[in-house]
Amino acid sequence: MIHRCIVSLTGILLVMVAAAFGSDPPSLTEQQDVMKASQAWLDAFNHRDLQAFASYIADDYIGTTDDGVLTTKDRLVKWLSKKKAAYVQRSNMHDAQVRMDGDTAIVNYLITSKNVWGDTTIVLYLRRTEVFKKKNQKWLVIATHENPLPANFFKAIEIDSMVLKDYLGEYDWPRHEDEDIDKISIENGRLVSLWRGTKQEYQPMAKDTFFSRDDVGWLRFVRDEQGRVTSYIYSYPDGQEVCANKIR
Repeated sequence: MIHRCIVSLTGILLVMVAAAFGSDPPSLTEQQDVMKASQAWLDAFNHRDLQAFASYIADDYIGTTDDGVLTTKDRLVKWLSKKKAAYVQRSNMHDAQVRMDGDTAIVNYLITSKNVWGDTTIVLYLRRTEVFKKKNQKWLVIATHENPLPANFFKAIEIDSMVLKDYLGEYDWPRHEDEDIDKISIENGRLVSLWRGTKQEYQPMAKDTFFSRDDVGWLRFVRDEQGRVTSYIYSYPDGQEVCANKIR
């Protein structure tokens, strides 16, 4: 199932800023310097080195957190000062890309954030965009945006494989376009969805209720009075719902 819940602003930000840049390729050294600044900023975050952390942030910095909250330099440093290192750590920076034009650069990457609440650890996979500007021979971050990637941590349950046959068929989403028809089949004893060219497994979480690992929503199959499946209702995590009717 293609992720249907969160429209990422990261790609939009990257395209809009990069479109304004020139075509001259930056030197490898410049790109490395920007990445070193980004990594050093991350290291200062993890070690709670507030002085070093603040030193990489421009005074006119503006950013948004993973839940869409607007933040400034003062707010960000104050927030970090209240978070023990054991509470929040970010690691596994990868898929990093750099786009540059003169004294402005964009860094985009994936990272894992672990948030500890007592005996519970919450894991978030984030896509971050950082905009740097070179001021007085030092790269300073002037803007950031991040959003969580779709990941589902529901626990799958065991169900009778014979029940899976009840869900076979094609389900039409309300736009009634061919690409929006969800084709559900069984492969190797597992329920599989083919939707918009992407194949994903539907895993059971309750009676007639399923989820997929790369989507934060879930779906519930609806039966008629005779017990036949007639549709499914896809639930967004914020409570909104969409009904897909079975057409074949």
